[in-house]
Amino acid sequence: MNKFIPLIILFAAISLKAQVTYNNFPKIGDAQIYKQLDHQLLDLNMVSDTGANKTWDFSLADVFTFGADTSFVIDPANAPHSNLFKNATYAIQEGYEEFATFDFFEVKNDRINLLGESDYSNDPPLKFNSGYLSLKLPLIYGTSEEDTANLSSSKQDAEFKEVHHVKGWGTMKTPTGSFPCIQVIKNSFYIISESGIPVINQTDVTYEWYTPQYSSPIAFYSSTESEDFFGNVSNDTVAFFLEKTVVGVNKVDFVNIGLSPNPVTDRLTITLDNPSKIGYNWMIINSEGKITQEGVMHSEQERINLVSKVKGAYLVYIYSKDKTWGIEKFVIQ
Repeated sequence: MNKFIPLIILFAAISLKAQVTYNNFPKIGDAQIYKQLDHQLLDLNMVSDTGANKTWDFSLADVFTFGADTSFVIDPANAPHSNLFKNATYAIQEGYEEFATFDFFEVKNDRINLLGESDYSNDPPLKFNSGYLSLKLPLIYGTSEEDTANLSSSKQDAEFKEVHHVKGWGTMKTPTGSFPCIQVIKNSFYIISESGIPVINQTDVTYEWYTPQYSSPIAFYSSTESEDFFGNVSNDTVAFFLEKTVVGVNKVDFVNIGLSPNPVTDRLTITLDNPSKIGYNWMIINSEGKITQEGVMHSEQERINLVSKVKGAYLVYIYSKDKTWGIEKFVIQ
């Protein structure tokens, strides 16, 4: 990596990789393949629609024959310059052999942080002054989180600010299938300076959809606007969906939730798919993102007298300390 023009060039790469992040954090040996969609066939009003019980449909957009993006989850110790990222839990490799780049991530109790990036060149890696928010855990509808970070390289410095909003839940349709999901909107702001003078600023708005069955977003849509020192403005938009994960590496554990009756009037039964999930936390979230009830699964079946009797769609969210989670919709009638 040439680090003199680098922050301007690598800037887009880092920002995009910070967007392709994880909920059930990935395990070493995982691999994912994303395919690019024709974003011009996607209605922005549909993409940006927020709230409860929504449907987002990417299934009819054309899939480009180019633009496939394959990433591999590796042991960070096997990545170049790993000694500078001792807190890394895993690394994401994109590309092959001498052209590969490596992003280092740290999993903490309540978040996943991006630590920086390296490659096989002789140039020093890019390293944030502190972990930079990649994803807040757990993903709960109606919550928000923000973070700032800085990194330096040669004569250039970059300031980053990230604001995440969990703004919707419902169903995402992609060419792969239909999935219950949580929608996350990420607003990212970057300023790159050279010798203390701002030379470029960039704003990204990214929509991501997460489902419990996969350790990466099932789809994302990102719009970028950049302005340089001379006032020249450029724009770019991309959309991707998760075509597949490599089978036979690590199966993502998630909570398969049974709800009955559904629709319901006043008493709901939550059923777990496995006794190993006894002790998980549960919560019920209304269409405004407010938690109406919460508790702990003391057995495989939990019978709940509903506090809220307001008719409409609600979300049952079950999660554990090890980041395993599941969601399911029910309706009060």
